[in-house]
Amino acid sequence: DFKVKEINETEIVLLNHNLNLIFRFYPSFSDAKTALKLGEIHGLGGYTPQEEEQIKKFGGKKVYNNVLGFRQAVVFFNTRSSHTKDKNVRQALAYALDKPSLASSVAGTGYKLATNQLFLGNWVVNSKERYPMNLAKTRQLLKKAGYKSEKNSWLKKGEELELTITVANDSELNSIANLLKLSWEEVGIKVKVSNVENDRLIDDLLPNRNFQIMVNFQDVSPDPDQYVLWHTTQVRKANITGIRTPKLDKLLEDTRKVEKRDSRKANYVLFTKLLLDETPAVFLYYPQYIWVVSDKVSGIELDSLAFPVDRFDSYKNWRIENGYKLPSF
Repeated sequence: DFKVKEINETEIVLLNHNLNLIFRFYPSFSDAKTALKLGEIHGLGGYTPQEEEQIKKFGGKKVYNNVLGFRQAVVFFNTRSSHTKDKNVRQALAYALDKPSLASSVAGTGYKLATNQLFLGNWVVNSKERYPMNLAKTRQLLKKAGYKSEKNSWLKKGEELELTITVANDSELNSIANLLKLSWEEVGIKVKVSNVENDRLIDDLLPNRNFQIMVNFQDVSPDPDQYVLWHTTQVRKANITGIRTPKLDKLLEDTRKVEKRDSRKANYVLFTKLLLDETPAVFLYYPQYIWVVSDKVSGIELDSLAFPVDRFDSYKNWRIENGYKLPSF
């Protein structure tokens, strides 16, 4: 509905009848938060749950938070890398995690736990947790993979099991990575966390699969067809883990040709089961999106939020205190 009225390096002004919607750009999120505090902008999204209470304490702002049902916090295993190419090791690492505790520590109270790779409330399956925390199974699977426990470490043919978690420079993702490190070190696995800039992650590490374990957010489609995320032909694209499994490929290919919903559902239930058994990733939780708006702005309606952009659905009713429709976000 909007037309571009003005655009430059620091802002875009969109026009719709008598409404100007201004998007301002800042060098860093920290600078944007300062701008909100100073009243230069009226709203900013992307705050962490830990910051939410501080914002409410100081007042002057309204806090809107909704779970993002089409986004997940995910631990990705590189299925071509040493150690994590073994399914037994990947399953062992999954069993070593207390997902509810990890999620509540990082994501506050607004998250929803994920039990599979699909969107929240999907019509395919409401599965139970495939890998509830079980350290006995972790040790059993590491032994099955050929490792021996010696002096609080795991060795295989003289080589120690050491893992590196790669994570982008994001406070929530960094918190997840540090908790993963603590969890896996509890069972004697050596772990280090490598923080990288987002540009390097996108331009180098992901295209070349130059990582062992990565923590990131992943957006999922409203349709259970996830061909682009898990099919062998997508290993240089969105198939982050590089998994190559003929049985998964065939299910994805065949189900694309099926029209009946019941048949599609049965196929995707099976696909989900087989994918979780392969454990190319651990699906942690659906995060919440926290949007902070000046209390001078009224008319915002935010009953549900599938994607962050949905926060603009009620823009026609927005007003600021002086009566003009001129919010900036």
